[in-house]
Amino acid sequence: MKPLDSLKAALVAVMVLALNLALTTALIFAYASVIDPGRPPAFYTAKAPQIAEAAAPPLGALLLFAAAYGLGRRRPQRKAVVFAAALGAAYAVLDAVSGAASAGTGAIANPIFAISMALATAGALGGGVLAARRNR
Repeated sequence: MKPLDSLKAALVAVMVLALNLALTTALIFAYASVIDPGRPPAFYTAKAPQIAEAAAPPLGALLLFAAAYGLGRRRPQRKAVVFAAALGAAYAVLDAVSGAASAGTGAIANPIFAISMALATAGALGGGVLAARRNR
């Protein structure tokens, strides 16, 4: 893989992480506005981490799958699986760093976070494998 591809993988990981955060925030807003409106703000403040913990991991995996597939198909000469692995690794590192910075190391030193990162990496690799198969 070319050094520029590594940089692209890191940049795409940043974009996927930001999109995942935006979608998770939208889900929290939808819950507060549509599903269970009229509660006091403290209720939604307590509920938000639970919603994010349930929504962010599968959203991240789906977004990484789509990114790895789309970028793997766009450039057939790029090794789609290698790029997907770099994308998944970059996402995991960025998510760990941002999680530790915002919530402390306890937020990333638990099995749920490890499962989330495994799911995200599997999503990226799945997209890369599918792109590689389609490129043949």
